[in-house]
Amino acid sequence: MKRVIVSDIFGYTDALQQLADGLDAQLIIDPYDGKCQHFANEQCAYQCFSEHMSIQRYSEKIAQSLMAVQQPVSLLGFSAGASAIWQYVCDMPHTDLPMISGALLFYPGQIRYLLDKQPQVTTNIIFAHTERHFNVSEVMATLDTKKQTEVHSVQALHGFMNPHSDNFDKQVYDTVMHGLKAIPSNACLSLFSW
Repeated sequence: MKRVIVSDIFGYTDALQQLADGLDAQLIIDPYDGKCQHFANEQCAYQCFSEHMSIQRYSEKIAQSLMAVQQPVSLLGFSAGASAIWQYVCDMPHTDLPMISGALLFYPGQIRYLLDKQPQVTTNIIFAHTERHFNVSEVMATLDTKKQTEVHSVQALHGFMNPHSDNFDKQVYDTVMHGLKAIPSNACLSLFSW
């Protein structure tokens, strides 16, 4: 099984590469074509993403990046990348279904605009316990009615898995990584349980 990581608005970073290496991920998809951006702060990353990308275009980038893959794929996404994965697994053509084993999404904030969609593969979503722009409990309640979807929240803030985020939480990061590393490499990361 090929493990694919889809980055947040920070894109490719050394920290993301370390996470990928720790999980034996074979591919990182990011908004900036693998170019490390070295943003000064989260606001600069957000502005750059907003100017050059959208969730729709990021979803299309995922589809394009996976076209050449010849083995089952487990998707792991963070924030904007997680929302783009959601859109992809909901809208992907049926020909892609056999290749996507499932998805694990961390704090996909933009998913709140995509609640009418239904994923076509097993999707496990982990939210921060609170979000500035929406009520996490309400979004989780809606998603909880979807087939093939599991939702959880963590006592941490949006960005808890990214050392570049103001909300990085080393303790939660270590706990998550321990759980992810325990999943055999031939199994889908959507098996992660909190």
